[in-house]
Amino acid sequence: MAPHDHKHGPTKFYQEDIVRRISHPNQHGVVLRCWHDAEDIPLPLSHSDPLMRPLEPGEVGVSFFPKSIRQIMPEIQLELMDRTFHVGDLAKRAVEEVKSGVVCGVKVECRLEHAISGEKLEGWWDGGSLTEEGLMLRTDVDIGDYVEYDDWIGQIVEMFDEALVETGSGELVKVADLRWPFAVGDKGKDILQPNMEGMNLFNLLSGGQFLSSRSASADDTVVYLKHTVLAICWLAINQSLSSSEAHKRQRPEKLWFGSNLSKLKLYRTRSEQTPRISDRVQFTPTNPTPLTDASTPNSASTYPPFSIAASASIPFTSSRLSPLSVPSTKHGRPTDPTHGQIEVRTFTVCETRSTVDLLWQDGQREWVNSSELIPYMNPDEYDCWPGDQVIHKTEDHNRPGIVQRVNPTDRTALIRYHSPSVSSSSPPQLELVSVLELDPHGTSDWSALLPTPDGLGVRRGDMVFIHAPGTTNGLTIPVVPPADSASPDNHQLSHNTDHPIPPVGEIPSESTDKSLRVPRIGEIEEWVRELPFDQRGVLNGWRRQMVDLGSELAQRKLRGGASGQCDGEVVRPKKGDEGFDWYGEVSDLRLDGTVEVTLPNATTTIVPLSRLTRLYDGLEQLEDLFDEMSEKLSGEYDDDSLSNGSGKPHWSGSEDEEMWATDEHGNWQPQGEEDEDEWEDESGEEASGMEMTIVNAMDVDVKEVDLGEIVGGHGNHYDAGTPMEISPPPTVGPTSGTATPQAQIPGLSAATAAFDSHRPMSPDVPKDVIVDPDEILTSLESKKNADEDHGADEYWKRFDIVAQAPVDHAFYASPPAQPSRNFLARLTKEYRVLSSSLPDSIIVRAYEDRTDLLRCLIIGPENTPYQDAPFVIDWMLDSNFPNSPPIAHFLSWTNGNGRVNPNLYEEGKVCLSILGTWAGDRNETWSAARSSLLQVLVSIQALVLVKEPWFCEPAYEKLRGTEEGIVNSRLYSEKAFVLSRGFVRRALEIPLGSLESEIHWLYYKSDRLAKVLQDSRALIAKSKAMPEDALVDGELAVPRLTAGGIIMLERTLHKLQALLDAHIPAPIDSQQR
Repeated sequence: MAPHDHKHGPTKFYQEDIVRRISHPNQHGVVLRCWHDAEDIPLPLSHSDPLMRPLEPGEVGVSFFPKSIRQIMPEIQLELMDRTFHVGDLAKRAVEEVKSGVVCGVKVECRLEHAISGEKLEGWWDGGSLTEEGLMLRTDVDIGDYVEYDDWIGQIVEMFDEALVETGSGELVKVADLRWPFAVGDKGKDILQPNMEGMNLFNLLSGGQFLSSRSASADDTVVYLKHTVLAICWLAINQSLSSSEAHKRQRPEKLWFGSNLSKLKLYRTRSEQTPRISDRVQFTPTNPTPLTDASTPNSASTYPPFSIAASASIPFTSSRLSPLSVPSTKHGRPTDPTHGQIEVRTFTVCETRSTVDLLWQDGQREWVNSSELIPYMNPDEYDCWPGDQVIHKTEDHNRPGIVQRVNPTDRTALIRYHSPSVSSSSPPQLELVSVLELDPHGTSDWSALLPTPDGLGVRRGDMVFIHAPGTTNGLTIPVVPPADSASPDNHQLSHNTDHPIPPVGEIPSESTDKSLRVPRIGEIEEWVRELPFDQRGVLNGWRRQMVDLGSELAQRKLRGGASGQCDGEVVRPKKGDEGFDWYGEVSDLRLDGTVEVTLPNATTTIVPLSRLTRLYDGLEQLEDLFDEMSEKLSGEYDDDSLSNGSGKPHWSGSEDEEMWATDEHGNWQPQGEEDEDEWEDESGEEASGMEMTIVNAMDVDVKEVDLGEIVGGHGNHYDAGTPMEISPPPTVGPTSGTATPQAQIPGLSAATAAFDSHRPMSPDVPKDVIVDPDEILTSLESKKNADEDHGADEYWKRFDIVAQAPVDHAFYASPPAQPSRNFLARLTKEYRVLSSSLPDSIIVRAYEDRTDLLRCLIIGPENTPYQDAPFVIDWMLDSNFPNSPPIAHFLSWTNGNGRVNPNLYEEGKVCLSILGTWAGDRNETWSAARSSLLQVLVSIQALVLVKEPWFCEPAYEKLRGTEEGIVNSRLYSEKAFVLSRGFVRRALEIPLGSLESEIHWLYYKSDRLAKVLQDSRALIAKSKAMPEDALVDGELAVPRLTAGGIIMLERTLHKLQALLDAHIPAPIDSQQR
């Protein structure tokens, strides 16, 4: 993909930012959409919500309050007031910086105004002091809140509400509705507009006269709101109970109301306890004591400050309030027998300013004003922070450890390996490693856009159950035994290439991954999954039951008058309350591997990882369920990806489906209809460039080629095309994309450069293997001249048909497709095209005994991170070919260290629209009329193995030209380069069926391996010795490496050199000796 010319300035706003309109300073809003947000599905061209149109660069979607005005507008018209962060979020100071931090705590100050009168309270209020003792943060409970009852943890999934609305005439009207969308203080004509279910409720609760006798007014105001019925999904039981005790605890009821509400105990995480813009807070009516400054020490005349929103405390400055009575408003008449008079002491959070407790990657910790930070939206897959559990993966071992600190500039991390005992007298084993060799997620196919829910260990902000002392969650963390006592310095910080720690305590990869995965429990009950409406559009199921129950309760209160309005209140735990020692929130990860958990009573406890079990959030489960349903409805594959019971993925996309694609700005646009007969058009007027070549090449009379004759002849009569040019390893210059000429590197002479191309720089290579470089070059030159006499085509046939499919083929075990006449005819055409049109850097092998299988080798293009590396893909053509695309399996050799490309998955998936594995432009999807195997292969080389592969992720294409895009692309390209050097080693160490001789010839006889070594060492030397040159570096795919990249690359080069040395003839004198 060629880079676009457009460039965008730094992003100004992010989701959840609190902003105000510059032209109207009193108008505040929250940012809901930004141009840079990832949008995996196209937005509708027309929508009733004004925020749902595609955004242009520099635009944001904002919801202004209190009137909920939603508008898309330019960023330049807005000013940032506060930036919202939650515990566990990631942050940076600027997009171009590589250092990031994780949020460990949040502290919020807020300004308050009366929800109805608008009267403001003077000064800033510490959000941590808004508790039951003075102010009650947020009125009542909310959907998503956790509650506890009888050793069960549940989550509120639905609510039925009762409200009182004061009309323009001063009359109070009761409203009851399912999840009413308004709050105390909301005002407007839409307040009394009934919804689908509300029509009957309005008539019922108004004596059947309200809708007919009264019209909506802009002065209609909500003065009271109560959640009277709660639907609770019970997720899991206390994990510290014995089995016998757990069996006695029956799952509680799903609907809760009346006095039973007071049996529930509310639990909110620290982030949920902090006040946010438009939150409602309420003064307790029993204690209208005059207010003072929120930071004033406790006294009898003040509401005592008590911070539970942060793991540490810092002083805040705020204006001192003059003593005054708590502002309130009164509504209704005391003589009203139904509702009486309502006194409102509810306040709205109208402004906030936040400070976050940030733990930086280098281990430093500080409180930072949130507006001085930006969210880290697209973290690198190797990013980790102190306290994180990781697996150090190399080809020799997999060792679990804990991150102590990270140097993000060098991409190195100090790791502490797990010891047999925390109390062991042996000092901890520490090692400085490359972050490219760390797995912080427990999966090699991790993506920032689709992060895996099951990572390693736990994360700050996770809700967890605590097992009883002496019991575990079943987790057995593998430990690395102390180093041999004869090597007392092994615990000291070491560079794992220059001074490697002995590979003690090596653990198989699969057991290591599982050992650090903390179990997760909490399955939503089946009733929660019910659809809300039946086929007639009528509310049904448990929601119907809630409405009926809530309506009956409302009628009872109406009949009982003002005295009938009392309901039970969900209990809020206080500091020091007992009985809350079995669940809480992860508040910190300690450097010894233990975990700090904050309990509901605001106390903390330290527990080992083996005594924790994570809670699977119910709302998160519903989102995951929706995502799964969306995938099944996408039409990409049939259920279970099976066809004819063969286990082969079956393409079920329709040619008539409307297709969407993203434009250069990242916006989704509908695509026009294609010409279904375009490929068959012999004039070729519809094709151009490469498409013209493919169309003309495929336009072959089937009678001209007999597939049986081709197979029987083993393909020997094919013209292999222009042979690949063979030349000595060229001098590495800026145009190669990976290095700088060695002559330009200070301290490197030409003789040293020539010598180093055949000897590793690693000190681990014994000196007695050193031979005279002139003898090596003479030997190589004479051998090469002899090989050239035979011609390159003997070793590098771009297309060939061999007798048998290799047993290491990914689809070898699949049942052979039963070829139809159409299948064979089309395959004949495909073979003809491949035999004449493949580029020199792609070779393909077909098989006599399995016409449904192919294998291809693609050599990475110049000036890309993949230069000179082998990429092998196995192919299968199902019986529906060519009406369905070929099925690909990529042979990934990254050793579990992450994807080498966003489109090439570790498990073998090749993500490309022409293969039906990605929804893209209609003209890019597979079509029997115009697509070919050649087109697929060329597409992989041209669209996947590119200079800047980070932008292959569709959501990131819009970031091309931005500071964030430049930084992330550079880091990704380094990883791709280092990992792909390992592909060379893998291809040489374990020969691939039907490609052994070609790979051997390419890397040994044509000196490509020597070139890989020379280029890589020149790049390392340049990275260490030469300062950055933006003008030169900007043209290179991998201009230089970080220290972490060098550590990993040198390990690979050492083994590549050993392979090369084994194929270099020994000097004559040495042979005689």
